[in-house]
Formats: sequence, structure tokens, C-alpha cells
Amino acid sequence: MTFVIYYLVYAVICFLLYVIDYHAHFAPTTPIKQARLYLLPSDLAAALFRDMSRRWMGIPLPNWKVPKRGGQHHAKDTSGESEGTSSGNVDKPISGRSDIHGRPIDGPGSMFTNAQGTQINDAHFFAANSMYFNASEDVARGKKIMLENIASSALYNSQERFDPPKCEENTRVGLLGAIRTWIEDRSSTSARLHCITGSAGMGKSALVQTTAERCEPVGLVAATFFFSASDPVRDSLQHFIPTIAYQIALSNTSDPALGNCIFRAVDRDPSVFKRSIERQLEELIIKPLRETFPQGYAELFSSPSFPCLICIDGLDECVDRTSQTQLLRIISTAFIDNRLPFKILLASRPERPLQTAILGDSGYMKRKSQVINLNDYDASADIKTFLQTELRTIGQESDDPRAKTDWPSPEDIATLVVAAAGLFVYASTVVRFVSQRHRRPFRQLETVIQVIKRSNPTDRTVPVLKHPFVELDALYRSIFVFAQKEYASQYDDDDPLAVIRVVRMFSLPLPRIELASVYADPSSEPGVESMEVVHSYGIGFRNKSVADMEYIFQLEPGQLESMFSDLHSLYIVKWGEFENAVLRPHHKSVQDFLLDPVRCGDLYIPDYTVVGRWTTLILGILAEASDSVLTRLEDHQSESTPESRRLSWATFEMPYQVPLPLAFDDNAQWPVIMEEWHRIYKPFTDQGLFSRLARYLRGATTTWPLRYTVNRTFGLVLGFMLYETPRLAGSEWELSVRQDIQELFDAIKEKEVVFGQVSKEEFPVFGEGDSSFFPARR
Repeated sequence: MTFVIYYLVYAVICFLLYVIDYHAHFAPTTPIKQARLYLLPSDLAAALFRDMSRRWMGIPLPNWKVPKRGGQHHAKDTSGESEGTSSGNVDKPISGRSDIHGRPIDGPGSMFTNAQGTQINDAHFFAANSMYFNASEDVARGKKIMLENIASSALYNSQERFDPPKCEENTRVGLLGAIRTWIEDRSSTSARLHCITGSAGMGKSALVQTTAERCEPVGLVAATFFFSASDPVRDSLQHFIPTIAYQIALSNTSDPALGNCIFRAVDRDPSVFKRSIERQLEELIIKPLRETFPQGYAELFSSPSFPCLICIDGLDECVDRTSQTQLLRIISTAFIDNRLPFKILLASRPERPLQTAILGDSGYMKRKSQVINLNDYDASADIKTFLQTELRTIGQESDDPRAKTDWPSPEDIATLVVAAAGLFVYASTVVRFVSQRHRRPFRQLETVIQVIKRSNPTDRTVPVLKHPFVELDALYRSIFVFAQKEYASQYDDDDPLAVIRVVRMFSLPLPRIELASVYADPSSEPGVESMEVVHSYGIGFRNKSVADMEYIFQLEPGQLESMFSDLHSLYIVKWGEFENAVLRPHHKSVQDFLLDPVRCGDLYIPDYTVVGRWTTLILGILAEASDSVLTRLEDHQSESTPESRRLSWATFEMPYQVPLPLAFDDNAQWPVIMEEWHRIYKPFTDQGLFSRLARYLRGATTTWPLRYTVNRTFGLVLGFMLYETPRLAGSEWELSVRQDIQELFDAIKEKEVVFGQVSKEEFPVFGEGDSSFFPARR
């Protein structure tokens, strides 16, 4: 009797939901349409009702599952196929549309129209509004887990990439047309890889961005990934495969089968994101494709409605060249050789990995790909069109009467085109500089023209053979010098490079060294341990407000904003009083300029002085902290006050802000390195700072300080400083400096033993034999 009552109630609810949905769809002007807005969606209501039945009454509702299609959209008889292999994937029929094979999808109210031999045993469906839904929990769980492991900022339409470079109307028409023709050519002989290469600033990213924007609305884009050396989320391969797989899973809106298979794979093994990139590719892309389309991908790839385009931009901004090589190998062996149903549009500078794989005469992918080398194309006409359009728009929108009519002059445009020398980044930087809100565009453009004439007083209508970045460097230099001059007029700061120094510290990728992992080096002497040295970018203040940053930099409130107020043409500057501070270069060439002493000239700041400044600021925060606040750091969740929050940050960063050998020039001698360390640490050892930290560590009752503050990494750095550096430099530390640092070094070793992480014998013994502690500069 209970069963009868139960199913009668269920039938009534389903009928009411169906009627409401029916009227909401076909009678949009009726009061029922308005009532529909206040009801749960019918698929969610059904799921909640089903869950209620399980928890309250212990009576399961019928679960339906459509067997795996095996590449066909019509359900087929799979009797004898084990339940565990059924994918449970479902279609979403929408009236008037076709599936990826060109067959019409059923219209309203026809969940299984024309189905043959359908087996229904273990999935959740509910029909409403001429669509039906799969309430599969494993798919939802997998999707949620996957979303947490992708680099959302790497997508072409990501909010973090707001206002990315793109091709203006009537520019790059021929190149964009050739790329689009290649994408739409689904023949078996069409190359699966199209590579765009060229020097920095030639417009590679703009071509990829524009292609993605124009192909997405017509359903051609499967996934995009834009690498960036200034963003730690997308400067490596860590999130690459999950991000690509997630987008592929969502790209084919007419058939979620492949996506559901990908999400289920994640639900079965959430640890897949910790595996190698090859294993991730196998589990998240290759296996789901094989399971969904076991008969092969030829028919799938040839369908014009299947999203086949994968865009990868800025491979050269993947900071590790080994990773660049690894990704190129994967593209060759996994995507191309396996004939996966995708075409890859790749953009990169012509660095060594790309030369080895594609551009060189013996490149292993040379015959598998098409190449566009932007250095071979004359972009002068496109740059002229871009400058005319953008500058005239700026003039019309400004209140500067001199920029309203006949501005800019043809002569100015010609001067800018020649100065750009084919670099779109030059033209776009000029436009941003001229368009700064608090400046007059006429005067701003006049400044640029004067810089060009000073850099080369010859006839500007005749191209001059010289370094390709001379004009760009002159423009960058003038902007930094102007910003410094404006800043100095408002603040009493004797540092002639104050703005550039803070820029370097604040946002640019520093070739500082992070001692990431410790391992036994077979080539070293017994008892001597070496470290893997990897380049790490930026500093860990991504969650710091402007107020915190001004405190750390020892600046007055509002001083940072003043420093960067004239740098908007070079950097994306975002912050508010309580918001996280963001300073990101518009283009990597700004970073290249500041890190090159030849190009930068007297504006150059050596890496070790930048990192040394960080060390001084961090140790200063620690030295100012009271003993009570320092002791409370053990409760690392307690960051209720600005003081404790900044102190916690300083202790976390301290081990990684030491000017290690690779931060110095190639020809730097060990005496120079030791002298720099001594200069930085002497004021703090005189105060007994390291002895204080040693007492704090010895009094700690948990492993937190050792893991996150004065940890083993820092201990190894201190050990190297104490024992190896004097031997290599041929000198000795001052006794007071050595004793204070030794105190903390010994405390770290003691805590390692107490917490059982390593034995005393496993801790390196410095000063015995030759050490290969640091590998050669790469």
C-alpha cells in the first residue's frame, strides 16, 4: 500500500511540473509563465524528490540509463554489456538542430523518439521544456573538481585577460583569412598544426585572440590556453591539460557525451591532476575520446559542426624550456600522430624548442605543420590603419581642440609607422600612452614624435638598418623617465630609479631562485647534498592589499598610486583601498627591456640588488615584531591584525628571498656574493635577530613554523652561507655574524630531529669536500 501511495504522489508532482513547464514554454503570456519563475526547475525538483524518497522512505525511484553509443547517436542494444561500462551519456534535443553527424535532433516531448533496443537501468532523467537532463552525480562531482584545477585566466575570454591584444578591423585580413581557411579544411590531408612565429611584438597573440573570438560564435573552438610569464597560474604546464580538457568537455553543446566521460574520469580519480602531463592527457582526453568514439574520429573530425580548434599562445612564456619541449613532443606524438580530431593553432617566439621541433631543417614536426613567420610579412599598411583609426578616435573623444580635426597629421603617422618597424606592440604602446586620461593627446603624441627624432635625427621616411628594438626601447625609456620625473616632483625621494625599482620588485618576473626540492646528488661527495634550482617568478603578495604593500615598501599612503599613474601605457594597474594589488605588463617586451642591461642602459637594476632589497624589507618586518606577536605566529590561522598578517607573510617569504648565486651576473666572483650577503645581514645580526628566531623555533610546539617559516630550505641556505661561501670566497665571516646565523641553523637542525622529518645524519654537512650545491647557470 505504501508503494502505491508513494508513486501516486510522485505521478501527481511530475504531472503538475510537466503542465507548468508546458504552459511556460508554449503560452509565455499566461499567468502560469509568471508562476514558473518562482518554482524550482523541474529537473532539480525531481532530483530533490528522489533524494527525499531515499532518505525518508528508503524506496528508490527507477533509474534510467542509456547505454554508451560507441560513436552513434541512436541508442543500440547492449544486452550483455556490463553495467559498469555504460557511460550514461545523454543528448539534449533541441528543436530544429542537428547532431555532429548532421542528423536531426528530436523536437519537443520526444526523449527517446525512434530509439531501438533501449536499455533503461541506472540513470536519472526528467523531461521538461522540450529538453531532458542527466542528474548524474558523478558528472557533477567531476566537473566541480576539475573546475578547481584549471587555469581560468588562460582562456581567451578570461576576465584576468581583460582587453587583450586583437586585430583591428581591416588589419591582418590576409593572414586571418588563411588561418580561417585552414581551420575549416577538414580533409585528411590538411595539416593538424598551424604555427605562428615571429619576433616579440609582431602581433602573434593578436592573431590568435582574434581567431578565437571569431571562431567561437560559430562553434569551431574546442579550447584555448594563453601562457604568460607574469602569471604563475599559466607560466607552466601544471594546469595546461586540465584546462584544455575542461573546455573540450564543454565545447560540444549539442552532444555532452564526451564531456560527461571526461568528468566521470575525474570523479573516479581526482588525483589525476598530480600525475605527469602525459598521464593527464591519457586519462582526461585520449581515453574519453576512445570510449565515446570507439569506431574512430574520421567522421567526427570531418563534421563541420564539431569544435576542432585548440589555440595555444605564448609557448615561449612557459618559463621552463624543458616544458616547452615536452609540450611540443606531446602535440606531435599524442595529437598529430594519433590523429585526434583537433587542429592546433600555436603561437610562439622562435626560441630553441620551436627551432628544434618545427622551424629547423631537421625539425621532427616540420612536415606535419604549416608555418606563418610574421618576420616575413610587411605589416606597415596594417600598422598605419591601426594608428589612424585609434588616434583619430582618441582625438574625437578628447576635450583637446588641437586633436579634433586633421589630427594626427599624415607626417606624424608616417613617422610612427617607420619607427614601429613592423612591431604592433610599438603601435599599441603609443596608442595607450596618448590615450592616458589625465593627459592631453596632442601633447602626448608630440612627446613620442620628439623621442623618435632624438633617437635618430635622419630622414624618418627612410628605414634605417639597426637593432630591431631600438625604437621600442627608446619609447619604453621615455615613458619610465617621464614617470620618474612626475613622481619626483611630488615626493622627496633621492632614489633616481625609485619607480623602476618598485616596478621590478612589485610585478616583473625576477630570475630569483627558489630552492624547490632537495635530493641526493650522485655526482657530489658523500655527505654533501645539493638542491634543484628552478626559476620562480614574482613574490607571494598576490593577496596583499595596497595598504599592505605600501607598508612593506615603507611608502606613504597613496605613494604607490602616484608611482604608477604614468605607467598605464605599459602596465595593467588595478587596485582599490582594500583590494588586492595588481600590476601586470601589457606585453612581455617591457620585462625583456628592464632585464637587459644593454637595452636598458642606466635604467638597469641588477637582479641581486632587487632580491637583496626584498630580504632587507622582510628582515626589517621580523626585527620590528614583538616577542608576543612572533610567538602567536604558531597559530597560523590568526591573522586578524595588519601586524600579524604582514609578519606571517614575511616569515613565509624569508627563505625564498636570499640573493643566491644565480641572481648575480655570470662573471660575479664569490667575494662579491659574500660581500652582498654580509651587507644585508650585518645590521640584523647585530640586533640578534636570528637568535630571536631560533628561540621562537625551539619553543614551538607544532610543525607549522618549520614547514612554513624558518624551514629546512632556509636552513640549507644558511648552511651554505656559513660554510661553503667563505671557502669559495677565500675569506671569513665576522664572528658576530657567524654566531647569530649559526644559532638559527642549529635550531632548525634540532627541530628536524624532534619532528622526525629527517635524522641528524641526513642533514647536509657543509664544508667537507667539494660541493655541487648550485648547478651552472642555465
